[in-house]
Amino acid sequence: MEAVYAEAVSVLRLHFVNVGDGDCILVEQFCGPRIFRMLVDTGLEEAGQQGPACMSCVEYLRRHAVRHLDVLFITHLHFDHFGGLRALLREVRVDEAYSSYFPEMSARAPRRGVMQGKSVTGLLDALTRWQQDVEAMRALGCRLHTATGGMVLQPTDTLRIELPECGEPLRILHRQIWQRLFCGQDVPPELLYWSSKARNPASLRLRLCYAGRRVELGADCYGSVWQVGKESACDILKVPHHGDGKALTPALAHRLHPLHGVISCAAAYIPRKDRPSNTTAALLAEQGTHIWFTDAFSAQWHPPVHWPAAVFTVLADGSILEPATERKTGG
Repeated sequence: MEAVYAEAVSVLRLHFVNVGDGDCILVEQFCGPRIFRMLVDTGLEEAGQQGPACMSCVEYLRRHAVRHLDVLFITHLHFDHFGGLRALLREVRVDEAYSSYFPEMSARAPRRGVMQGKSVTGLLDALTRWQQDVEAMRALGCRLHTATGGMVLQPTDTLRIELPECGEPLRILHRQIWQRLFCGQDVPPELLYWSSKARNPASLRLRLCYAGRRVELGADCYGSVWQVGKESACDILKVPHHGDGKALTPALAHRLHPLHGVISCAAAYIPRKDRPSNTTAALLAEQGTHIWFTDAFSAQWHPPVHWPAAVFTVLADGSILEPATERKTGG
């Protein structure tokens, strides 16, 4: 497939990888003989254990002979978004990494209290692992960039990557709190708890602009947070937070009005999280959106398909080839 695309002037390919209940998106732009590759999140380390078609991020990249990434984005510090990074770094060279926070080289592991609760403990586990992963990236020569709202990247002549400002005040507070933790300073329990719960709404969102098409990668940013911005219609939407009940509001779904909505989820419904939510799917269906699931979830909204990824191709003239077109190639 790459040999065919390499002959084209420019082609964008989006792989929404089936990592089960997590996120992993491979973005490839074929520019003549050159291929620009960017990965957005890495899923869980044990993602391949979640179902017959699920696989880990590194397994998917290995299958597609990807040994080098120009850019890596980690949208936020939940393990279902960065847990696969350690395994990735063993096999794939990463030139540049972007995230909203990187511990300094002198950082110490956060101190733990006796009664911090599940959410805070989860945050401290994530920060400890993140510090280790960041040290590994530094040792491998990866250039680290603190991503902030309003940032614009132009990795090729025809691909533009925008980071909307929505959520930036939350990310600033996170950086302040987490920096204190890594410096061994005390953080009031209520701030620590808030910081543990605010990781999703503080997610980095990415907007890809290519050939007149807009692709919105919503990470885990709740619809109620996202809708405060001035959003316009998009062509492909990676639905936030695995399509749960918090993912969209009616106003946001109406404003985004996506042609395609991709829900990154496991095949089995998770009742306690309402994930994926039929309410969210219904909001998209009301907009005429074609809904896709990364794993075989619901025959009500889409015929269940066991595939390694839902893959879209955007041609230089703006035409979109849907995953159904790619299905015969195995994604």
